[in-house]
Amino acid sequence: GFLSVGLRRGGAGGRFAYSAQTCAAIAEHCRRPWPGMRATLPVPAGGMSVERTAEIVRAYGNDTMLLVGGSLLAAGDRLAERTRAFVDAVAGASASRSDRPVPAAPAA
Repeated sequence: GFLSVGLRRGGAGGRFAYSAQTCAAIAEHCRRPWPGMRATLPVPAGGMSVERTAEIVRAYGNDTMLLVGGSLLAAGDRLAERTRAFVDAVAGASASRSDRPVPAAPAA
């Protein structure tokens, strides 16, 4: 399952003002089973952008779903190009956190 909460690092430009420590604690608790429930994926949301992909992956880890819809849609007619940049950024950031390579998306 997934738990989408305002896991937004504090700072300028974000919609949520949770501290980095609070966000890390929420993400960690998402990964633990709760009584009667299985663990879930943390889903950082609210002010996420393609440019912050590496930072987000460093902060939350590879087992995180990234919700960056607004940042992608803002590209308008360049949506496919922006999406490719996001996929490549995730692959690069994830590969640096793992001994298992994460392949980039194939060229269109």
